[in-house]
Amino acid sequence: MNKNKFALITGGSRGIGFGIATTLAKKGYNLGLISKNSERLHLAAKELANTFPDIDVECYSADVSVTIQVSQAIDFFMKNQKDIDVLINNAGVLHTGAIDSFDLETYQSLVMTNQIGSFNVIKLVASRMKEQKKGYIFNIASMSGLRAWANYGAYASTKFALVGLGQSLRKEMLPYGVKVTSICPGAVATDMTADLDMEEKDKIQPEDIGRLISCCLDMSHSVSIDYIPVECSSLA
Repeated sequence: MNKNKFALITGGSRGIGFGIATTLAKKGYNLGLISKNSERLHLAAKELANTFPDIDVECYSADVSVTIQVSQAIDFFMKNQKDIDVLINNAGVLHTGAIDSFDLETYQSLVMTNQIGSFNVIKLVASRMKEQKKGYIFNIASMSGLRAWANYGAYASTKFALVGLGQSLRKEMLPYGVKVTSICPGAVATDMTADLDMEEKDKIQPEDIGRLISCCLDMSHSVSIDYIPVECSSLA
């Protein structure tokens, strides 16, 4: 195991998570990837390891909405890493629709992943970062967590909750030398936005979110960023 800093990324096998992983790998971070899809996860880890041979890449398949699976995954990485320097709290799902047509089961699946799942991960990693007295937690929220569009109410409610959790956590963790920032992007070029009536080139690119996080990591210790809205230029 080399002495590079370590970043833990949920939902790291594709989309925004993989884009961030690629950026942090370029920055020299060792990576720990968590994803529900085991096959896709191992392919992503292999690709990153082959592209960036000077870093270590570990992965663990887990559903963040299942508390015991999250606990087992975090334990796995904590045993193998001296510190968790960065947490990218990214795993999430998107379902849209008018409230009167939205069934409770689908809404519960949103809450369990986007809200409960995020809490599960944060709770465990925050304790470790308090002990080590350093670290940076990034919550990947959404512009829908700052302002809600029609037919996005169910999804938006989970992202509003994540932004609120992040705002409280930022103040809680400051005395321990730990930073917390919520990233709130609009439409990102991933399979989750494939049905949007926008060309892929006009969407935010996953690597753009990685670059933004890289910039935050390079800030001095005196900088504390609550949340960052990221608009598509074609919609701003």
